[in-house]
Amino acid sequence: MVIFVVEIKVSIIIPVYNAENFVENSINSVLCQTYSNIEIVIVNDGSTDKSQEICTKLLQKDKRIVLVNKTNEGAGKARFVGIQKSRGKYICFLDADDIMETCFVEKMVAALENNSADLVECGYCIFSEDLLKKHKVFEKNKIYNREQFKENVIANTIIDGKEAVVLWNKIYRKKLIDQYVQIYAANVLEDYLFNMQYYLGVEKYVYLNEELIKYRATEDSLSRKYNPELVSELKKILPLKEQYMEKYCMNDSKYQKKHAMWYLNYIYNYLKSGIMYQGFVQRTKSVIKDPVTISAAHKVPEHFWAKDINRGWYNVCVIKLYVSGIGFWIKRRLYQIKKLL
Repeated sequence: MVIFVVEIKVSIIIPVYNAENFVENSINSVLCQTYSNIEIVIVNDGSTDKSQEICTKLLQKDKRIVLVNKTNEGAGKARFVGIQKSRGKYICFLDADDIMETCFVEKMVAALENNSADLVECGYCIFSEDLLKKHKVFEKNKIYNREQFKENVIANTIIDGKEAVVLWNKIYRKKLIDQYVQIYAANVLEDYLFNMQYYLGVEKYVYLNEELIKYRATEDSLSRKYNPELVSELKKILPLKEQYMEKYCMNDSKYQKKHAMWYLNYIYNYLKSGIMYQGFVQRTKSVIKDPVTISAAHKVPEHFWAKDINRGWYNVCVIKLYVSGIGFWIKRRLYQIKKLL
């Protein structure tokens, strides 16, 4: 008797942590895909609510689900566990509160295979109870070779951060993940690090100008949450990024300016989100007097914040940040109050 084993084409990895209110809808959006040759690898990252119970119930209903339970280490490590457990030729990621359109996998696989691409990306919708906003990376479909990908995608994501670097609107080849992507002990920018490494293996890129993912905007995603470790974690990433720019021959003055802009914007948002935490003034002055910050400010003197740093007007920097941060805090509080009404 001959037994035929069907090769799994696509593994969809879902890290789950305390997502009891949304995870069932997210998983059901995957189970309803028009493309059926999939496996769903759910990694329960030490949830303390009913998430594990919900996932176990769904596991019993569909054999395509694989459930992995682990201690809490963060979404980045949970995704890597999912990759290790996956058997698919291609990999997709989904957050536990987001939704896939039913044709997501079918259209993404077709775009990948019909164009012999290494990476396919699509548009998405940002949604909440009172928000629905379409987000397009480009205004029409794109097919890029390696050089075009470097100039139009890498330059605007990895180097200067104009476009968000996320995982959940893409499909990847697992063999390239295995070849290029390593896990790093960083607690921030996990999606950024993953894509930065994967992009080294991309010879052909396709963009589908369709919103095939619904990204749920929560309180934390609508406003940057304060992370006291961000600057120290960012400094761990800087050498990796600089090596990356050298590999891609993107270390001339044009790209150095983009890189400096990326760094200044990150630390500005970090400091702004921490105005209500103890030590704001001291923390802000420490960061803006740091040699890395001063070097970045010299490279982009036209940056709205760099002008004051280059003049040594540190108190002005603090005041401007505080005023901007108050607006940020009020916006967040209004959102919280609105949720309670």
